[in-house]
Amino acid sequence: MVANGQEITITIDGKNITTSPGKTVLEAALDSQIYIPYLCYHPGMKPFAACRMCMVREEVEMEVDQDGQKVKQKVLRPATASCALPVRDGMVIKSNTEEIRELQTDIMEMVIAEHPHGCLTCHRIDLCGPGDICLRHVSVNDRCVTCPKNERCELKDTVRFLGMDINSPLNYQTRNLPVENGDPFYDRDYNLCIVCARCVRVCEEVRGDNAITFLERAGQSLVGTSNGTSLMQSGCEFCGACIDVCPVGALVERDNKWEKATNVEKTICNLCPAGCQLNFEFNQRNKMIRVIPELNSPVNKGQGCFRGKFGSDYVNKKRNTTPKVQNNGIFTEIELDKIINDLSGRIETMSPDQTVFLVAPNISNESAYVTQKFARSVLKTNNIITDTDISSQYIEPLINRLGFAASTNTIWNIEKSDCILVINANITEEYNLLGLPIKSAQRNGSKLITIDSRETETTSFSDKWIRPKPGSETILLQSIIKKMITLKKTNLDEIFQEITPLEYIENLSNLSDETITQRTGICSNDIDAITSELFNAKSISLIYASDNILFPHLNSYVNNIIDLTIVSQNVFVENGGIYPLSQGSNQQGIIDMGCRSEVLPGHQLVSNQESVNKILNTYGSDNFNTNPIDYNKFVDMHRNALVKNIFIVGDIESFSENHIIFDEKLRNNIDNLITINPSPSEKLNQISDYIVPTTLHTEESGTFTNLERRVQISDAIIPTSGNVLPIWNVLSIIASKLSNKTFNYNNSSDVMNEISSQITQYKSISYAKLNSNAKVILKPAEDNPLPTQLLHSDRILIGLCWPAEINVNELKITSLSNCEDIKNENDILKLIPGRVLSLEGTEIETNPFTNKNKVIYEKILTISLDDATNLSLSPGDRVNISFNDVETTAEIKIDPNWHNGFVSCTDLFAEYISELEEDKTFNPMLKPGKLHYQNVLITKIN
Repeated sequence: MVANGQEITITIDGKNITTSPGKTVLEAALDSQIYIPYLCYHPGMKPFAACRMCMVREEVEMEVDQDGQKVKQKVLRPATASCALPVRDGMVIKSNTEEIRELQTDIMEMVIAEHPHGCLTCHRIDLCGPGDICLRHVSVNDRCVTCPKNERCELKDTVRFLGMDINSPLNYQTRNLPVENGDPFYDRDYNLCIVCARCVRVCEEVRGDNAITFLERAGQSLVGTSNGTSLMQSGCEFCGACIDVCPVGALVERDNKWEKATNVEKTICNLCPAGCQLNFEFNQRNKMIRVIPELNSPVNKGQGCFRGKFGSDYVNKKRNTTPKVQNNGIFTEIELDKIINDLSGRIETMSPDQTVFLVAPNISNESAYVTQKFARSVLKTNNIITDTDISSQYIEPLINRLGFAASTNTIWNIEKSDCILVINANITEEYNLLGLPIKSAQRNGSKLITIDSRETETTSFSDKWIRPKPGSETILLQSIIKKMITLKKTNLDEIFQEITPLEYIENLSNLSDETITQRTGICSNDIDAITSELFNAKSISLIYASDNILFPHLNSYVNNIIDLTIVSQNVFVENGGIYPLSQGSNQQGIIDMGCRSEVLPGHQLVSNQESVNKILNTYGSDNFNTNPIDYNKFVDMHRNALVKNIFIVGDIESFSENHIIFDEKLRNNIDNLITINPSPSEKLNQISDYIVPTTLHTEESGTFTNLERRVQISDAIIPTSGNVLPIWNVLSIIASKLSNKTFNYNNSSDVMNEISSQITQYKSISYAKLNSNAKVILKPAEDNPLPTQLLHSDRILIGLCWPAEINVNELKITSLSNCEDIKNENDILKLIPGRVLSLEGTEIETNPFTNKNKVIYEKILTISLDDATNLSLSPGDRVNISFNDVETTAEIKIDPNWHNGFVSCTDLFAEYISELEEDKTFNPMLKPGKLHYQNVLITKIN
């Protein structure tokens, strides 16, 4: 008997190795750099044992009858699949005997009988170079150079490893199936499929989507879409996981399909707050050609999403790298030194109160820290906001009560929660990685409750979906807290301060079940049901965003979520906690660095004068205006001509076309619009006075902090384009020109050293520690056939999570905040948009000129009985829907229980993903696909 956690020893082909109980023989072999051929196995998925390539025999000692006597003798058990054979202490394995090799060869011959194998059996294989084009066999359509996985195919590598003859004894059976290339981003050629089921299993086991499944066609087992003929019908989220595990060329990215990688570099995805670790493949011309999620990353565990997998090619796009100055509508290119000198002179004349820094939430920690330091110490202004809709009311309650504005637990701890509560968060589209532990937890028996008026993909698989009337979220949360307090009979006084549990309930006495139902649209039975689930759960993960929460409600909204966390006693349980979500790949780092007007570095509120004095002393500054502003206040200031200078710092691709800075009527109010970012949009270029191009995140070394507080280093992996510098470097040079001597940084590591000295949470973080914390991954030699993800996984950057330290004993419920219901102005209907992966009745139309698929489906507009009566609408009527210059049609569905004043319509994700593929802007994946409520005009079609 082996104790838990104790390693065991096994022998494979005469080599003693140590491994952990619970692993399979194949996993133990790969961990110890021993290669056993396989095709259907892939790290991170359950054993499948379908291909039978990984057969081994176990040597055991048995009693045999020899001349009438019982003697012990070593014998080999029948061959079994090593991917499904658990290790045992002392076991002896034979994997390379003549019998095993013959068995593997026979299996491989059956596989290649249905797979184009010109590349496997060509007699010129030893004569051709890797880039040569075959000219002798023009009529052959399956030669090596026509395969998209040429020189990176596991099947071909396995054939070579086995030393098979170039002639197959079996007749080749071609499938003659058309290549499916009408869907976004990647092609499917099932003529090359070996039916290993990796794609089917990763889609079901890991992603939880079931968009790909087994099919039977003319007696043959094949792989295809689970619904219809297109991935756009079957519920695909275009994460690319199936491509990453495919061992052959059946599933491949369309862009750079035929390119071979000559170099691989690791980086951190800069497109969402998850902070996934990615491997960028480069060709011989140093062009990034492919993105492979890092298999052993503790953050994403080999998974990615549509943004990182297919949207990272912006690093290849041409962009302006020369500084420009506008004079009377004419742009002039000038040297970097000259524009810095000009800016230094301009800055000296700027008024702090009339200057605003608009900062992108995807710049590095180093650039964010220097930006806020520059604003406060050089320009003496505190007017720093991000371009997202996150406000101070979303952040301050967390800082006031927890001591920090961040998640209290890690992403993958969600997988172990008893209950998961998701509130107003579009997980699949905006925080895709979080969907994986959520789905996994639910499949393993955890309860998933979603509170959201919109229909999203998360609502489609929730155990309970609550659709409150917009604006009543705080009332709903308070009613749940009230019922939780009533259920909890003990330990209540320990979690209240300045207010008793009885007083809390009495303050809600006006919220009878009837009143709550009237104000929220949710019946008391549904509220009782989710309260019971939360009450009985040992651990709860509360995941929430601020989508569509009105600004006056935000403070109460966040405070109520904290109260619910306290009442349920889930602040710091092992597998529970709260997860505040916000837009931007480094929004957490932005907050940590104090690059917002309401917060100083280290989550110190600007309203705390002691913290302000400390910053002033550190920066050698005398003062700065400490009145915090948010985006709404900035808009008011701009409209009233109170803003004269705007610094746009970072990639603001997420700005919509109707953003206030593009308002031509207000442009004349601005004296200086200074753009300091890597890729200004064409529209931003046109209105800027000064344009200072900077490096992309792949061209500089820097750190990023993801939503679980993990600080990860991202190295420069692409040479800089032109004479461009990181944002922190540009601002430091300008500050030095203005005789500020506290900006003497030689590199980004120097900036991080200052950050760690000023921010308590980062005191143990440095570049040296981040690099030394990396994990070395052992694997078989690279000349053995291995999945691409395993080949790329060698040195993994683990990162460091800064400690979320709060005094749980001091975390109390101290008051109750009330909110008024939302009211529609002038009786204008509001549209509640939704978006899901699949809808019944979806059909596909293929454009004969572009061969692109397009989804065709009937949109359904849900409306209340009262509103339908007012508009003289009946079930089945067709209507025009107009909002924000968008027009579409839908069929009416009348729901007597639906909220008056609101209509709901759900679109398909396939439309959104098609728009992203067609978008030719510099970085379309930064553009928010947010599902905001909209004023809508509905007219009946006669």
